Amino acid sequence: MGAGSSVRRLVVAYSALWALIDLVAVLPGSNLGFSSVWGFVGSLLVQGLLVWRLSLGSSLAWGSGLFTALGSVVFLGLTGPTIGVAEILFVILCLAQAVVLLFPQPGRRWGIRGCAA
Repeated sequence: MGAGSSVRRLVVAYSALWALIDLVAVLPGSNLGFSSVWGFVGSLLVQGLLVWRLSLGSSLAWGSGLFTALGSVVFLGLTGPTIGVAEILFVILCLAQAVVLLFPQPGRRWGIRGCAA
């Protein structure tokens, strides 16, 4: 199994988690969400760019993805919204994204950075 398939699995898992986060953000009664339709479109463009760069093994995209995943959890805690099911799912999915980026692959060092080497 080559580095390409490892990267592909990580990118697919990361993308799937991001799609679930977007789904949680639009749940009824969620304090999460998008400012407008354009906010949603912009979010999808940024996510697509990040996933594309992750698929190419970009260290900058890896760091941005990790910062986004962990930073979202911290910022949610700092804003102090009411904690409901949507917020709990959001935190779980963000932490899962961080695990996907940090989890060492067999024969590689760390996450996507190690697979690109």
